[in-house]
Amino acid sequence: MSDAVKRVMDELAQHKTSGASPSGLLGEDGIIYDLAVLEAQLRGVPIERTKMAEKANVKALAEGTTGAGAEWIPTELSAQFILDVEENLRLAPLFRVIRMTRGEITLPAAAGDADAVLFPENTDEATSIPEVSISTRDITLTAKRLAARAVTSTEWLDDAPAESLNQLRHKLVRSVARAIENAIINGDDSDTHMDSDVTNATDARKAWKGLRKKALTDSSGNVDFGGTLTVENLLALKKGLGKYGMEPDQCAWIVSAATYNDLLNLKDSDGNPVLLTVDKYGKDATILTGELGRIFGIPVLWSPFIRTDLNASGVYDGSTTDKTVILLVNREAFALGIRLDATVETMRVPPKQIVHFVVVWRGIFQDLYPGDVTAVVGYNVPA
Repeated sequence: MSDAVKRVMDELAQHKTSGASPSGLLGEDGIIYDLAVLEAQLRGVPIERTKMAEKANVKALAEGTTGAGAEWIPTELSAQFILDVEENLRLAPLFRVIRMTRGEITLPAAAGDADAVLFPENTDEATSIPEVSISTRDITLTAKRLAARAVTSTEWLDDAPAESLNQLRHKLVRSVARAIENAIINGDDSDTHMDSDVTNATDARKAWKGLRKKALTDSSGNVDFGGTLTVENLLALKKGLGKYGMEPDQCAWIVSAATYNDLLNLKDSDGNPVLLTVDKYGKDATILTGELGRIFGIPVLWSPFIRTDLNASGVYDGSTTDKTVILLVNREAFALGIRLDATVETMRVPPKQIVHFVVVWRGIFQDLYPGDVTAVVGYNVPA
């Protein structure tokens, strides 16, 4: 028995005795525990009778007196599951995370700056410092539910090797992460989505207003690239972000894989590369997860959800489909509210001999400065 498996089994035995949650398991321990949990839930068997346990030659819970685990089926996944979801996210780590204590919370925010005044020496009781007007506003975060469901036959579960559960776990992690990322970029909760092919009410891209929708709504800083990727257009896009583009570490470029490769060839008028790759500055720099390089000191990241089938206006219309976009955003101007981390539920249906496998995540991607230009889009970019 490997040390990792033994540690997991010790944790499980302790949980059976004390009721303490083993949900802090990480790394190999966490993955093994997760797989055992999933198999036990889906097959409706004690954990010591799962194929995952049998493969690892685990007998810790099977030995002993009657009732030493046969009636116990774990219901929690380890912290490794949540960690794996986070590691599959490319863009979410760019933004601040707000842990929501309820399904809807309100954040107070200042609506503008106030200016102090010059006040000379004064001895007159009737003369006071002039009052300034400080306006405030509320930002409401309302959690939305993203979920996925798979249905398997009981025969598949009975016959599937442990590796199949690992694949199931992997697919589960990716389904949550992909839905969040897709909605962060392409989300639009308007009655009619900006992209004509997003019509299903259950499409994750209708969960909230994402970065592209934000840029297309507060559009004064956007730039028409005219079908050409140039340094001048990139600089104009940075200029369009105004004061929100002045701190490079607070910003991020988000591009498609094709655009990133085009950026590798882009040079300024002196023949110098515009994109400074990580290997040129990475030794002492603080590098964001997924960062590939920097332009004007701003990190560049790519996402598979930057669409490459858009029209010249930066939306999908089903007619012109040979353009993409470049996003430039201020990371501090957005937040990811999380009410519920990815949670797994299973339900066995004996009359139908099937098992439902469901994962649910609740949260919201929120614009913290509505009306301000905190995200800009370069559109009409060759795909």
